[in-house]
This record gives sequence, C-alpha cells and structure tokens, in this order.
Amino acid sequence: MLSNVCLKFCPSGYILSGNQCNLSNELVFNLRLSQIKDIVYDSVRNVAFQTGNDDSFYPFYNLEDPFAANLRGYYFRGTSFMKSKDNSPSLTLGAEFTISAWINPILDIGYIISKQDSLSTNFITFSLTLGKLCFSMTLEDGTSVSYTTTTISITLGSWNFIAAKSIISPTPKQQISFYIDSSSEISSDLASSWYQDISSAFTINIGAGSDLSTNLYKGFLWDVKFFSVNEPIISIITSGTCSGCSLCPIELSNDCIPNCDLPFYPSGLSCNSCQAQCGWGCVRHDKNCNLCQDVICLVCDDYTSTCITCREHTYMSLAAVCACYDGYYWDLVNEECTLCDFTCKTCISSTSGGCLVCAPGFYMYLGWCITECPDGFIENGSICEEQDTFIFYLSFDTLEGVVYDKKSKIPALIGSSPEFYPDYDPFDPLAAPYRGFYFNGINSIMHLPIYPGYSSPVLSFGYSFTFSIWINIENGFGTVVSKQDSLYNQIFSLQLAVGIVKISLNFSISSINYFFYLQTLGSYEWNHITIAAEYTNLKYTIIAFYLNGLIDHQANIGFDYFEDTKIDVTFTLGAAKNSLGYSSYFKGFIYDIKGYNSLKSISSLALPSWKCTESCKACLTNGMCISNCLISQYWIGPQYYNCSICSNECSSCRDSSKFCNLCDNPKCYSCTDYAATSCLECISNASNITSCKCNYGLGWNPSLGACEICQANQFKANDSCFDCPDLCTQCENEDKCISCVKNAELRSGSCFCPPEQLKKSICLSVFHVTLAVNPINTLTLSFSEDLKKNLTDIQILVQIHNKTISLWSVTYISNRTFLISCDFGIKKFKKTVVTVLFKDLEGIQSISGSVLLEKYLIGTLYNSDVMPEEIIEIKNQVSAGIKILVGLGAIFSIFSLNPSSLWTMLNTIQLLAYIPYASYPITEKISVFFKSMNNFNIVPNLFLLFIEENESNSPYSRASNYGYDSYLIFVNIGSDATVLCCIIIATPLVYYFSKCSQRYIGKKFKKIFKEYKFATFLRFWIVSYLEFGFASIIGILSTENYEILKDSIYSTNYFLCWICIVIII
Repeated sequence: MLSNVCLKFCPSGYILSGNQCNLSNELVFNLRLSQIKDIVYDSVRNVAFQTGNDDSFYPFYNLEDPFAANLRGYYFRGTSFMKSKDNSPSLTLGAEFTISAWINPILDIGYIISKQDSLSTNFITFSLTLGKLCFSMTLEDGTSVSYTTTTISITLGSWNFIAAKSIISPTPKQQISFYIDSSSEISSDLASSWYQDISSAFTINIGAGSDLSTNLYKGFLWDVKFFSVNEPIISIITSGTCSGCSLCPIELSNDCIPNCDLPFYPSGLSCNSCQAQCGWGCVRHDKNCNLCQDVICLVCDDYTSTCITCREHTYMSLAAVCACYDGYYWDLVNEECTLCDFTCKTCISSTSGGCLVCAPGFYMYLGWCITECPDGFIENGSICEEQDTFIFYLSFDTLEGVVYDKKSKIPALIGSSPEFYPDYDPFDPLAAPYRGFYFNGINSIMHLPIYPGYSSPVLSFGYSFTFSIWINIENGFGTVVSKQDSLYNQIFSLQLAVGIVKISLNFSISSINYFFYLQTLGSYEWNHITIAAEYTNLKYTIIAFYLNGLIDHQANIGFDYFEDTKIDVTFTLGAAKNSLGYSSYFKGFIYDIKGYNSLKSISSLALPSWKCTESCKACLTNGMCISNCLISQYWIGPQYYNCSICSNECSSCRDSSKFCNLCDNPKCYSCTDYAATSCLECISNASNITSCKCNYGLGWNPSLGACEICQANQFKANDSCFDCPDLCTQCENEDKCISCVKNAELRSGSCFCPPEQLKKSICLSVFHVTLAVNPINTLTLSFSEDLKKNLTDIQILVQIHNKTISLWSVTYISNRTFLISCDFGIKKFKKTVVTVLFKDLEGIQSISGSVLLEKYLIGTLYNSDVMPEEIIEIKNQVSAGIKILVGLGAIFSIFSLNPSSLWTMLNTIQLLAYIPYASYPITEKISVFFKSMNNFNIVPNLFLLFIEENESNSPYSRASNYGYDSYLIFVNIGSDATVLCCIIIATPLVYYFSKCSQRYIGKKFKKIFKEYKFATFLRFWIVSYLEFGFASIIGILSTENYEILKDSIYSTNYFLCWICIVIII
C-alpha cells in the first residue's frame, strides 16, 4: 500500500513493512554530468550510464556521444544520447514521484528522459514538444496517458529548470503537474488507474526515446533527479539569492550555471571564445581544445583531477602529471611535444637556446648548450659555473716585447717581433711611462692570438660581457681594437671616425651590427670607453655604451646574442687587417684594456669628472687622473697635466735626460718595466742587474750617462759622482773639502767666504746703503763705497703703504750719496712708512766690484700737519736768525775778550732746541722751529774722517724723527767732541806760550791760562753735556735691533755710551 493504491512492489526509496511501504529516501536518482567520462554513475543508486553505443568518448567522440562541457554538464548534439547499462542497480518509481532536470535547449523538441522495457515499450517519457513539456507514462491497467503543457514553455538558449510530477488524487485519479522555473501547470484527472513501474529488464535513456534515433534532444543537460515522492520544488532550486540569475541549483550555493554556448568557455562571469577548430568546446583558448587541466594530458576523468592517459611523446610522472620525454618539449604554439635541438636533453624550445638540461658533451650557459664554457666559467656537471669572469686585463706598463694579460696570460705581441725597448722595430708602438703605449698612426700595431708563434689562449667573450678601454686620441681616426674572422669580417671592433666611436659586434642572427656613440671624443685628453652586453633571462640582448663613467646610450638587439669564436681569428690592436695587410692605423695612447664575461658596474671601471681629485674628464677608480702629456713630453706631477719637454734626441722619455732611458735605474740598459727591480741588462762599465753599479774605480756621470772616473771637482759616493760642496774645488766627500775657490778660506774641511762677502758660486765682496729721511721728507741714499755707475730712476721703486708712487727722481750728490725727491701724492704725513726697492741689484756695483747687499730700505716720513714749503721757510728763517745772533755774539766776545756772552747764547739756543724732546703738547710749526735750532753747527765733525756715517745702522725711530741718522756716538756728537779735542790740544799750547821768553807773549798767554784753564772746560761741559747725554741714550736704545756683540764697532760704541752716561751722572 502506497499513496492509497496497491502496488506490486515497494519502489526505490521505500522499505516494505507488513503490507505498507515506508519511506526511507526521497531522492532515489541524481545524475550530475560534471565529469569527462564515457560511463557516468548516479550518486544515489550507482546506476551506470554510457554515452553513445560504445565506450569511446573524449577526445575520440563518436556521433552518438554528447560533448563534455565544463560547468555546463553535457552537450547533446541532436544525435547523441546516454543509456543505462545492463546489470545496473534497479531503479523503480511509485505511483507518485518527481523527475527534475536543468536544461539549456537549442531546439524546442526532443526526448529528455525515457524508460522502456526490453520490448522498447516506453513506460515513462519526458520530452519537449514545440517548446512545451510533454510527459507520458504507462498505467497499472496497461493504458498510457500523456499530457503536454499549454500555459508554460521553455526558453531556448537559456537555462531552464524543468520538473514533472505524478500525482494520485484522493479519488484516486492520475494527475501530472509541470514546472518550468518557478511557473507550474497541473493536468486534470487523466485516468482512474495509476503508474505501475517495472523493476527489471528496463532501460533508461537520456536525450533520446526508445529507438535512440528520432527526436533526440539538442542542448545542454546539467543534471537529472528522480524523487520517490511529490517533492517540493523549493528543495531543489534556489530563487531570489542567485548571483546573476533568478534561479539556480541548490547545490551551487547561489551560483548560476554559466550560460555560455559550446564554442565558448566560462571564465568568471564572462564567456570566452574557443579557437575555431574547437567544435566540441574548450576550457581555455588552446589549439588542441583540451578539456583536461593538464594541457599535455590526453584523457582525464574531469576538469580538475589527475590525468589518465598522456599525449604522444609523453609519460606519466610519479606525481601523475604528464611530461614530455627527454629530448622533447611542450610546444605552446602547436600544443604538442616537439623534438628538442640535438644539444638538449630537456628543453623548452627547438633551438639550442631552449635547453633546460644539456645533452652529454654539452654545457649549459645562459640557457644555451655549448661545447665549451666561456672564459671565466668552469664545467660543473652539465652546466657552466661562474668562477672568475674577470678574464682579461692588458696593462701597458711593461717594456717587454710580449705583454701577457694579468688574468688569463693571453700574449700580446708588440709590433712584428718580441724585440722592444730599447731596440724598437718599425711596427712597435712607443712605451710612454704612466700613459701606456703610444701608437703612431702609421705602422704601430699589436697582435693577440691567433698569430704566428702565438696560437693560444684566444680571448673570447660570452653572451654577456663588459669591455673597457682607456684611450687618448690625436687625430680621431683609425681602428683601436679589431677581432676578425678568416674572411676579415669584424667579430668585435672599436673604430674612430672623426672622433665618433663606432662599435661592430657579430650576432648569431643579425650577423654584424654597427653602433655609434652619441658623443664625440676630444683629442689630446683621456677618454674611458665601455661596451656592456647583457643577455637577459628573456633571451634578448641589451647593449649599453658608456663614455667617461656615464651612460651614452643603450640598444636593444632583440632575441639574439653576441657570437664570438676562437677558431681562425685575427685579433689586432691599433689597426685592422685586410687581404693586402693592415690599414686604418690608430694614432694616440692606449693605457689599458679590461674584459669581463659578465656585467660590471661602471663605477668599478672608471669615475666621472666630478668624482676625480682633479679636473680631468674621467679618472681611475681611485680618483686619480692619468697623466696627460704628449709623447714628446714626460710627466713631472703632481697635477696630471704638469709635463716637461723631452730631449730632442728622444722619441719618448721619463725625464729630461738626452739618453732617453726609460728604466728606473739610469745605469740599466734594458728592463721589463718601470720598477726598480726589473733590470735585464746593465750599461757598459756597470754590472749586477739587481743594482747596476759602476765597476770598481768608476762613478756615475749623469751628464754623460756613463760610468766614468769622477772629475776633479767631484767625489764618488753611492756609485755616483757628486759635485763638491759650494766654494770647494776638490773634496773627499760632501763634508771634507781639500781646496777652495779664489778668495775662500779652508777651515775644518769647509770653505768659507770672508766677512762682508756674498757667497754664491764664488766669494763676492758686498757693500751697503742706508736711507735717511729729512724733515721735509726728502730721501737720501748713502752707499758705503763709490758706485761704478750713477744710480738712475729706473733702478729703484719708491712705495708708501705698499703701493708704488707715481713719480720720483734721483739727484746725484756724490759717488756715494744720492738724493730722491718724491711726489707722494699726499701733503700731510702721520707715521707713514716709505720703502725704497732696488730693482737692478746686478747693475748697482761699486768701483771695486762689490755687490749691494740690501734689496730694499725702509724709513719713516716725518709727521707733519704743515706743508713742506712752510717747513723749508721756517728752517731758512731760523737758520738765518741763528747765524745773525751767533755772529753778533762772536763779535762782542772778541772785542770784550770775554766769550761768556757767546757761550750763554749757544747754551740758550741748545736748550731751546731740546724743547720738542719733552712730552709737552706743542704745535707742528713750533716743533719745527725749535728742531731747526739743532741743525746749526759751525765746527766740522773731524771724526767723520775716520768713520763712514753711512756704515752704521739708523737709530731707533723716535731719534730719527729728531734728525739723528746714526746710532754711533762720535757721529752724533762729533762737532762737540772736535771742540773738546781742540780745547785739550790748546791747553798745553797756551801753557807753553805762557812760559815764552818774549815778555809780551808770555804775559798775555799766562793771563789767559790763569783765567780759563778751568773755566773753559766747565763752560764747554755746561754747553755740551746734553748733546753727550742724548747721543749716549740713542746709542744704547738703538742696539735693541742689532746683535752688538757680533761686531767690534757695535760693541765699542755700546760701551762708550755707557761710560759717557756714568760721567754725566
């Protein structure tokens, strides 16, 4: 008993209990078409369904097979179907049941589901008829009923949820209800009987009826469900919350079934087109229309799981992933495993650059399998492992005929033979200390292997490399570096064209590429050039060009690489080879060349100008500039441009010697480089290459460049001839002279010039000059000897405040005395210093041949707020007045025979003259008036007959301001001292005449002697003690500027002054 009717057996989902069928499971069949299988099982009863008539399926579809459509179920083509397999578990329905499906039909007719017995009698059919749903079934009494919807229809090209229900009314009568999406329709009572299913020998077809040939369904079918009850539709579908559609399967958690046609594949919310040949659809835009997740997979069960069968030339790995056989790679274009290049064991393309692992005998280098690793790499298994990519360093600091680079020992032959300095061959560049080699632009050349006699090692660059070179060009033309093949094609070259750098590189595809630097090289200056090739992971090459530490420009070569070779090449420095020989010679210097089989930072090769210690355009990495001297010059430093001219005999040099020796030791004839320890052969008469010392009995004569017997005025020490010390004509060593030049004295092994002689190469006598400034600021030069020629205006300069005045004139007074009248450009002076400079010392000589010792003299102009004309007028007036007064005093003294009036007058004048010496404020005119009184002397200074006034230094400055020109006491008080001497001499004479036998004479002199023998001395002392006192003070104070104890005149004057001071006190 079930649904108020009696059935022959309990249907699926029910359990018999007595005579009642009790429900155990409402869902009795659930076929979800989400796999890629020929046989599909429903998830409830494990009923098996086969696609088409055989077991073939994707990727070998038959006409009866539906197409697997990712996320959209199966696509039935109108010729395809599925049918349950024999021996599948039984599936029976009761009188009431529900059948549902998600369909996206292309045509509006066709069977969706049918069930028939072994005689092909349909028990159930669920189909489309002109867009309507039609359901038919066979009842228990053997009759059949069917019903087609009239009010609801399906929508073509869109997803439709459809369901058909068998319902038994209480009567009981048979009814059928339909659902399309959320719309429904129910039939009236169709019969008084009910549906009675069969439990064996049945077949369920999907997409077809019993004959499997007519009215086949065309469109997508996502799933089919059977319920053993009148199932509520709400338990099957979701509505209102679906993302992008109104209804969706409840299993998809609000996701909609993608509404993409077969030639498209869903991607997110979009439908992407398949390629044109993909008639059965695709899951990606690939050529093979592969539905498996693994593109190399041939057969798979679904869209996400592992592969079952792999494609041709592939195998299944342990991880159940398909992979191409060794020697094959997955061709993304043709989507097949394609044969690799013969150099590859595994690869990603058919070229040797696509290798992942190299075949035996080949080694991996930057993605390419090559037979030999580049320089700087070692073979490690099947790969080239980087070791030291600094592969080439050719430094031109040698003097050998074959230069070996310091990294790989690659030989570079200079010229045409191993002969080099000092015996250059015609093709040799010249060695230039601190500047490398100089190529003359005519025939200078160097060779790297391959060259007769030098076949290896050969310099070769890899795909990524850095090449740098220092050059100093002269004419902007020629080939600096050239590597060529046997046909003289350039593999690698650096050329110059009007100062523009041209680079030639050989690439594997594009053969030769030419690149030009954007900047022009300057002549006669150092330039650093760098070419860097980078072969990237993407298999293309970028060339970067650097000039003087800065990027010049870059070039992208594309999918290509630099192709070098070591076979049958010509490698030349300074020229290029052709069929006739060599041409395109370079003129200039090459300092060094470096090569790396990797990219190097430009800062590790050269620095731009602003990082250099000097102003060169570029410099070495230590910041130092390369010396920039011509080949006819040598560097003297310290600045890079400090150069000096070589001797005319030298093609190149390291000093000014005419012998052109480039070795460190001038006694070395040939050497390997410029170092002190590099000598190979000594010059004649020298031996021992470690030192090259002159043979016994000989010494080095640099002026002759030879080992010879030392000259008479030389001595031998440290294997060289050295000149004897100054003034020495013969010597044993630098500390012991044997004989001296003329006029020199030999004392304790040394030669000395006598005092007052100037020491040059000989002993020269000297004479002196002093400067006096008179109150009217006229300058007087007093020489200690008569001049051979008169002093002229052009032989001196007169300066005040360290600036030369505009006008002066020299007036001859005597052969020793000259007056300088100056236009100082100012009228008033206050502590103004005047300097007289002698421009022509050699032209100012004495008649004895002595030379002038002083180069300049300094004096102080008289302070004056009074015009010079006024000073002269005051002095003239005072001088005239004094002469008149003294004359009158003398007349009165003669007539009165009493000189007291004259003494009184002189004493008064003297006292008045010393008033300016006191620290009292007086006007300039009054000071000049009183000072002028001190210049009156009627008695000559007899001491000047024995003392040269200009031999003494000037006194201290304050004494000079009062007219004292010397510190010598007998110069300053000479007139008074002369009078004292006269008095001393006259006293015995008067006494003698007082004893005269002539009475008159005796009586007269006796009276004079009696009256004046003491008064004369006393009167003289009263008048003169101030002069003695001032002169003594000046003599003592002036010695603070001189070393008095080093000269007898100075010391005698100093002690006389002190004696005079003691007497005065």
